[in-house]
Amino acid sequence: MNYVLVNHVPFAFAKHGTRVRTAPAMLADLRAQAVALRDAGMRLLVAAPVLPAAHPAAKGCTSEEFSTDDLDFELLHLPVYVSMRDYLRRKERLVHALEQHLAVADIAQLGYGGHPMMLGEVAWPIAHKVGAKIVWMFDAIDPFERMKQQNRRDANPVRRLAKHRLVNHKLHFCKHAVARADLVIAHHPSIKDRFAEAWDSHCRLFPPPLFDGDMLPTEAQLQVLAARRADKTRPLRLATFAPHRATDPADHLVRALAHCRRLSVPVSLEVIASAAEAATYLQLAGQLAMHEHVHHTPAPPDPAGWMAVLSECDALFSIARDGFDPQKTFIAMAAGLPVVTYENPATDRLIETSKAGTIVPEQNVLLLAQAMIDLHRERRLLNSQGEHAWQAAQQRTLQANHRARAELIVSRLTRRAKANVG
Repeated sequence: MNYVLVNHVPFAFAKHGTRVRTAPAMLADLRAQAVALRDAGMRLLVAAPVLPAAHPAAKGCTSEEFSTDDLDFELLHLPVYVSMRDYLRRKERLVHALEQHLAVADIAQLGYGGHPMMLGEVAWPIAHKVGAKIVWMFDAIDPFERMKQQNRRDANPVRRLAKHRLVNHKLHFCKHAVARADLVIAHHPSIKDRFAEAWDSHCRLFPPPLFDGDMLPTEAQLQVLAARRADKTRPLRLATFAPHRATDPADHLVRALAHCRRLSVPVSLEVIASAAEAATYLQLAGQLAMHEHVHHTPAPPDPAGWMAVLSECDALFSIARDGFDPQKTFIAMAAGLPVVTYENPATDRLIETSKAGTIVPEQNVLLLAQAMIDLHRERRLLNSQGEHAWQAAQQRTLQANHRARAELIVSRLTRRAKANVG
């Protein structure tokens, strides 16, 4: 069974040979989707723009070079367009290419991507004509509000009006797609609200994936970390991030650490942040004679770097308040670290339901200190919460997300086939 993904994210030829590159996030996502579909009995074919190495739009194709023969999907070439003039000039070639590629499709995945015309809109009547089942996909954001904000910043009133009309056109077509597609998958709750009139039983809202599972520790690596953390003779090494807002009480962690050291509990604090952001912690540590036990580590530039830094730590402590972006907390969980935080609606439910850490009432420094003491003395608790954190993260990977989506697609097609036979 052929699953044809029509996507606007370009590929570019490498400077030498026939190997190609794309955006790194796109490559990771395609790898995960191809494996999930293969395991569900489907073959992934990706219809996307493929550019010469020197094309200006190729600058975003920064992934490793690869041959699609080495991966689990086939690349189908589409012409690229980056403006209305480009689109009108290449429309005939684009439609012809889509007709060829979608002719082999049992299922076509379409979406809102592509500027100025949505590639999914161009492909829709072709997919419908060849009888392919249509999956309409929204990714992890609500793009329409972002489009409106960008338009409002344009100082030219004529362009602003044209862009406003284009956004409304996209909204109108997406409403049609949500109502008429065989299956709609979204990853942002506002999409369900935005298209509530058309949202029905054929529409599903998935949580957005947070990690590429390939960057998470394996079970064997987690066991090595657990063995290291079980050693009560080594100090407990805690990690924290810079305050998300100026009102976050940075002094609480340093004061809790000082309380532990006064009780001869060997703990240290690693502040993962820029030098400027870490300065508050380091200054407080000096004032409390804790400078030997509070250290600064520059924030890594990528997820792999975060995993490497966090793998040297034993637990994450966060004192961020409402409005905190939970992404770094989730990365720490993915690294197998238990999480101790002040009450925070962005993360409380996940931590509590997964048994991945401890929620401390806000402004309670002594309870922060007690959590440090408990994790140092109860290494089984430390490792148990760390394993639960890692297990919770495993459910939020690209791979898990694509497996769940593939299972849903197969399930709906099976039910539809049985209904047709009846």
